[in-house]
Amino acid sequence: MSIEDALDTFQKKKRERVAFIISELLKIGGEAGLREFEGSIASTYGIRRKTLEEEYLKDLQYFGAIDITDNKIVLRWDKQKAEDWLKRQGIKAKPNE
Repeated sequence: MSIEDALDTFQKKKRERVAFIISELLKIGGEAGLREFEGSIASTYGIRRKTLEEEYLKDLQYFGAIDITDNKIVLRWDKQKAEDWLKRQGIKAKPNE
């Protein structure tokens, strides 16, 4: 049994959403206004901003992938590390699309 087979639907969706957040930050150069970015992600996935903050962004901060300061969200990982992580998740980063 692979790890993918062991994940439940929620875990698969969460992984996809986290990967999308990293991918979007790569596309826009690694930095964005926090509220605008949260709004974009929340509307894309139909999730509440509070859920996004508490379940996704906090995890990414804990793992050292992002910083949130002064109403900005900043990708801390360098481009190569972010792209490698996305590749392991089965997602190819497409910057500047």
